[in-house]
Amino acid sequence: MKMMLFCPDRHGPRDVLRILTENNVEVVGCVCDELQDGLIVALCQEFGVSIFSTTKLYEELEAGTLPPFDIGISYLYPRLLRESIIEYPQQGIINFHPAPVSVHKGVAACCYALLEHHDKWAVTAHYVAPKFDEGDVIEERWFDLPCRGGYSLTALDVERIAQEESLILFRELLVKILNGEALPRNKQDLTKGHYFSRKELDSFKDISNLNSTDEIDRRIHALWFPPYHGASIMIGGKRYSIVDDELLKRLGKLYGC
Repeated sequence: MKMMLFCPDRHGPRDVLRILTENNVEVVGCVCDELQDGLIVALCQEFGVSIFSTTKLYEELEAGTLPPFDIGISYLYPRLLRESIIEYPQQGIINFHPAPVSVHKGVAACCYALLEHHDKWAVTAHYVAPKFDEGDVIEERWFDLPCRGGYSLTALDVERIAQEESLILFRELLVKILNGEALPRNKQDLTKGHYFSRKELDSFKDISNLNSTDEIDRRIHALWFPPYHGASIMIGGKRYSIVDDELLKRLGKLYGC
């Protein structure tokens, strides 16, 4: 079985690459645009996996020099894939989306889950289509969003939980793929699910005109995802992120205070 991995340089994709090699999958390439001093680069070199930037991917596809592969794995890959590469592998490309696509499409799933008061969430495996998050669904894996350690969840907490669940789903589907089992293909009802754009995300971050302390606290936690700015205000053209008492206590523990 030959596969190609499409991903950013993050913990989850690095775990996926390790799992693939542990299962004797021939990874013919890793498509990643974060190549300078990236940990994924070192891992690819360790495993003998060729590295492609997105530009190089399409250059080799057009030139007819891209190595063949049976199936692609898109894991947190941020770019829209062209139809030419979607159709290249015989078994398609599977995307692991950190949200239920029946509810959320687009970016910042971990923020959206909290902004919309969800107490249950899911990760989804679906086939890649020419538009973001619109491909046939293989499986949604649902789980609870509990408080952790007595604290309210932040977006970063939700992301970590979702990545744990995504890896479980990935392992389960990999076993089926390697055993030659046919994966389900369930058409999406594209009238369902909200497409959450980066512009919409940024609009939630501005709390300068809010008067409700409950809403400010909710956004502080729902948008907390360092090193990126979360709930914030602008002063003199400079953005300042806001924390509340609960986050200060958690940060204090991290610093050993």
